[in-house]
Amino acid sequence: MTQIAIRRGIVNDGEVLTLRQGTVAVSFEFESVNNGGGVRPGNIAIPFQPTSTIGDIAVSLAAAINNNRGSLRVTATADLDLL
Repeated sequence: MTQIAIRRGIVNDGEVLTLRQGTVAVSFEFESVNNGGGVRPGNIAIPFQPTSTIGDIAVSLAAAINNNRGSLRVTATADLDLL
């Protein structure tokens, strides 16, 4: 997951990342805490601020995944040493 943020360097409010395992899918949506418009029904919020660093985004993404796995068998880690 961290590699997504490194490649782009920034995320935008409303961007969606969907994790799938077989027939199970969980969608996560980046949500600006300052001026976001909320997340679409069924999506899990990944909060960020305009001043968020790549590391901040990685930590927020990992937390959102780990706290809202649904039936996914996955664990996310924000390895800040790679940033």
